[in-house]
Amino acid sequence: MKRRRNDSAFLRNLPRSRENTPFQLSERVPLEFTQMEPIAIAYALGALALGTGAGFGVLRLLSARISKTEETAFAADTDPTLSLLKRQFAMELSDVKEAENQLTLDLEQELQLEEQDLQNSIADYTAQTSIMDERLNEREVLQKDGFQEYKAREREFFQRRKELRAVRDVMFQRLEEQAHIGAQELLDAELDKTEALLLEEVAQEIRDKVQEVDAAQVAGGKNIAHISIPCMPRHKYTLSGAIGLPLSKKAWQRLVQDQEGRIVGLVETLLGVRVTSFDNGRELSIQGQDLVASEIARLTLAGLGEERKVDRDIVLRLQEEATEYFERGLYEEGKKAMDFIRVRGVNRELLRYVGKLKYRTSFGQNALGHTIEVAMMAGAICAELGLDAHMARRAGLLHDVGKSINVELSKSHVEVGQDLTRAFHEPDVVVNAVAYHHFEEEPRSLEAVAVQIGDAISASRPGARYETKDNYFERIEGLRAVLAGFKEVERGYVASAGREVRAHVNPYRIKDDDMPELAQQLAKKIGEDLTFPGNVSVHVVREFMAVEHAKQKAAS
Repeated sequence: MKRRRNDSAFLRNLPRSRENTPFQLSERVPLEFTQMEPIAIAYALGALALGTGAGFGVLRLLSARISKTEETAFAADTDPTLSLLKRQFAMELSDVKEAENQLTLDLEQELQLEEQDLQNSIADYTAQTSIMDERLNEREVLQKDGFQEYKAREREFFQRRKELRAVRDVMFQRLEEQAHIGAQELLDAELDKTEALLLEEVAQEIRDKVQEVDAAQVAGGKNIAHISIPCMPRHKYTLSGAIGLPLSKKAWQRLVQDQEGRIVGLVETLLGVRVTSFDNGRELSIQGQDLVASEIARLTLAGLGEERKVDRDIVLRLQEEATEYFERGLYEEGKKAMDFIRVRGVNRELLRYVGKLKYRTSFGQNALGHTIEVAMMAGAICAELGLDAHMARRAGLLHDVGKSINVELSKSHVEVGQDLTRAFHEPDVVVNAVAYHHFEEEPRSLEAVAVQIGDAISASRPGARYETKDNYFERIEGLRAVLAGFKEVERGYVASAGREVRAHVNPYRIKDDDMPELAQQLAKKIGEDLTFPGNVSVHVVREFMAVEHAKQKAAS
């Protein structure tokens, strides 16, 4: 019996409770039945049915094999030992059948529980679906009600707009009857008024912006000028008018006293100059329209003062020698100026024209001194702005080179300067700076603008330029003529020795907003028609005065 209990131990250890059975689908694989779809539930039911059928099939197959074995054993032998084995086998078979029945019962209970769980899950899902359907129906009802309300409000809006338009038409009709003017004319008048107001606002904004930009530019320009002006050279070329020639006592006797002025007169005739003698200081003053001729005359007279015997041939020979010496010295003057402003690589022949500027003047200002000032100013400005300072100095050195021969060619010095710089293959920046410093071309580089600024500063600084009496009166008359040429100007005045003009305008012909434009036109006309040193300040004055007289009431 002990062996019987051991042989049937695996049957007694079979799981019998619901908690340990391998078919507890709800615990091994927890399912969220509240969120399962119908298709997933159907799959679960099919899998459960399939597992149950497979279990019944295994049990039937086991029972059939045991029955077949039993029949074979009883038919094979009737020995007592076999009888004992048969009884043991019968007992084990009974245990197997009992286990089979218990297993079948457990499977049926498990199926019932699983089926109940599935039914509960389906019921929960159905309840949730019903709730969602109810909510959707409620939303559809709300949307339908809202659409109907929107339509009602839309109809009310259109009706209200129609009523307002009708009221507007009535008001326009009454206004037309009272004012004797059409609605379109009223509308046009309002539009014109609105347009005028907008234009005035835009003009005011533009004036404000221009003032802001001008203030910023003036502040920045003053800062750069304060830094750059101290860079102007200390050396000044003062050769601008009469050239003095001090003589020794013997030279004075040979040229003036012994020859009775004939030698000096010959030099004056040959070179077109006028020589004045001063007895007290034994000095000659040489004056002429051409400083080159004056310098050659000075060199000639200086050489004649050293000669023991003086005649016409000696005068002609010394004149030729003085001319050659003067020509050789032009390169030295140009090279000296080039070295002073720290520029390299200028053509030797072009430096001769630069050196010749020492003997040219513009309103009393020496051209070579002015050129050096412009070069140094332009270089300092470009250095402050981070530009090419070397190129700016080079362009400043050559910006007035046309003045060295423009009188001989009867062209403007700008055109001659452009031709010279191109002929000697100067960079395009230099050629453009030569043209732009008198605004004959648009600037193509900031270095050209710096040269123009330096030219304006050098020409307008106090004491740099002056003019003769005839030129002064001619300029004053020219300024008056320019003022008289504008119909808006009622009275015109020239002040500050021709450096300032005041234009009093007719207040009925021009508005305050148009005065800046008139000032610009006057300044442009003065710059185009007149030639003058420095700048001319233009002031436009508009004055409206209302006058009324009070009368004393007569005594009663």
